Amino acid sequence: MKYAEFIEFFKTTSAPANALASFAVILLLIKVFLLNEYPAATHGVYQAGLIIEAIMASVVASYIFYLIVVHAKEYADKVVLKPFISGRLTGIVRVCEEQLGLVAKQSGVDLDFSEVTESQMVSAFEKIEPYSTTPIAMSVNPTVLANWFQYFGHHEVRTKASIKQLLGQIIYLDARAVSALVLIENCSHFQCIKLLGNKPVSNENLAPWGAPFYKYVEMCRNLQSYLKANGMYAK
Repeated sequence: MKYAEFIEFFKTTSAPANALASFAVILLLIKVFLLNEYPAATHGVYQAGLIIEAIMASVVASYIFYLIVVHAKEYADKVVLKPFISGRLTGIVRVCEEQLGLVAKQSGVDLDFSEVTESQMVSAFEKIEPYSTTPIAMSVNPTVLANWFQYFGHHEVRTKASIKQLLGQIIYLDARAVSALVLIENCSHFQCIKLLGNKPVSNENLAPWGAPFYKYVEMCRNLQSYLKANGMYAK
């Protein structure tokens, strides 16, 4: 195991287990190298000292067992699964970028994923008719292209499928990743698309859905920042 991997191995151990083991080691060292130099006041104190020493030694032994047997396997599994997890997380961001790119193309409004604002998003959505066609084919023979609600619904299904796969490996995700996934899964944009279903709307443009879509993009940007900060953004 390389030095960097060695450090990462210990960084991913359980914080409570580390704290308990550290406390046990310190107490054990004090007992062995300091308190043992002084004679016990009574036989009862001597026996209590032996019991405490045995308990602390047991805690240290249990921690070593945890490192070698339990955490070593968890860490090895995490290393093996890292490409899958990184790829799925990156894919969620890319699906969002793909949709934003089509919105920009259809509306003629320049929308940069890393800098787009809510007002720019609403402005772009104002220029798109809800039932105009998108590149996704709903059927092949005859060819029927999806409208914008169907297009967004298609990508909602794709994203939620990836989230479901990732949450199935939740023990290999940290709290920030899980939080980001849950926020995206329950974002207002997806809720709006789900509530609409196949219900017709009379709106002339997509303006009312601009703000929820922006919130969705913002959540995906946060996920992207997390991935880049942790070296997990797949190329």
